[in-house]
Amino acid sequence: MKQFMLKIILVLILVVGIFIQFILPRFITQLRISDLEEKKALLHKLKSKFKFHSFDNKILTGEIHFSKTKEAKGTIILLHGIRSGKMIFTFISKFLNQNGFNTVALDLRAHNESQGRFCTFGVKEKIDVHVLLNYLEKEYELKDNIGIWGKSLGAAVALQTMEIDDRIQFGIIESTFTDFRQIVHDYFKRNTGFDIYPLTEYLIYRSGKISDFNPDLSKPNKSCKNINQPILVVHGGKDKRIKIEYGKANFKALKNPLNEFLEIKDANHVNLWEVGGQNYLNEVLKFILKVSKDSEIEKITA
Repeated sequence: MKQFMLKIILVLILVVGIFIQFILPRFITQLRISDLEEKKALLHKLKSKFKFHSFDNKILTGEIHFSKTKEAKGTIILLHGIRSGKMIFTFISKFLNQNGFNTVALDLRAHNESQGRFCTFGVKEKIDVHVLLNYLEKEYELKDNIGIWGKSLGAAVALQTMEIDDRIQFGIIESTFTDFRQIVHDYFKRNTGFDIYPLTEYLIYRSGKISDFNPDLSKPNKSCKNINQPILVVHGGKDKRIKIEYGKANFKALKNPLNEFLEIKDANHVNLWEVGGQNYLNEVLKFILKVSKDSEIEKITA
């Protein structure tokens, strides 16, 4: 009987070990479970959609819409949050188009219609956006007054991209973190009620190995210290997923005197746009027009 129980215990230990070593880390970075829907999506073509190859040969999908005014004032790249896609920016894209800006909404790798299995929280995504800028310049001759608008994960990618590519001349940064390691610890505690530091650190290490990226390279706050372009940092006052303190820390690390911080007091992590409403969009547009090169503040189209 004792030998039987010992065998059961050993089997359980083995199963738990395999789960921790190979399965649990994937909950952090693996988003693509099956390529079936991805292949279907790639067959569905719209005139506004485009595809390009990433630096590591993933097919990434974007959607471009042009200014409704006679002359465009610039182009704004739109980056969504985790487990989302470019479609969330539909109404914001229309608003920007009406007010004179081209928009380019991108499906980040491992999201929606873009290829890939793993999210790397900006480490590889920032290079994807760098390649996207090359593509937009070559295919559409878009290179003047480029801005970037990122939400949560997309905002972390935006900050890391602005650090390495000064073709992006301004940014709108919503509800993002300061450091990948810290936010994994935060999420682990939020979702389980506890955070065993060595275990979470090991899971971060394993997720990096499985997804082929260095977790220590995803530090938006460190990127902020090397960014010279003007940025509007926005955060919800009731955000429990990513603390507003992180948004304030990112803002504090920025250099440009035109930077602004905007708190949407009653908003949480997911309803920033709904709570902020039209007034929020108008504030964003005022900032964009203020920092845009060679542009004059005009009447806002609601």
